[in-house]
Amino acid sequence: RALVAPSTGVVHISASLAIPTLGLYSPIKVESAQRWGPKGPLVQVFTPELKVSETADAQSPSYMDRISPQQVASALFHLPISTQ
Repeated sequence: RALVAPSTGVVHISASLAIPTLGLYSPIKVESAQRWGPKGPLVQVFTPELKVSETADAQSPSYMDRISPQQVASALFHLPISTQ
C-alpha cells in the first residue's frame, strides 16, 4: 500500500504506479534526489541535512542516521494509502 526505500529503481516504479512512496537519499551531490529522485504526487523524499562545514565529508554513511525512523514513520502515517 506504500513503499519506503533508498535511492533505487524501485522508488521510480512505485511513484509511476501512483503508490505512496518515501525515498531515502544521500546528501552527496551526485546522488541527490533533485537529480535522481522519483517524481509524482504521492512522493516524499528524505535527505539528511548537512552543515556547510560537513560538505567535504558528505560521503560518510553515518549522515543517513540523521533521517530518524520517527520522521519516516510520521510521513508514512500521513500519506494517503493506495487502495489498489
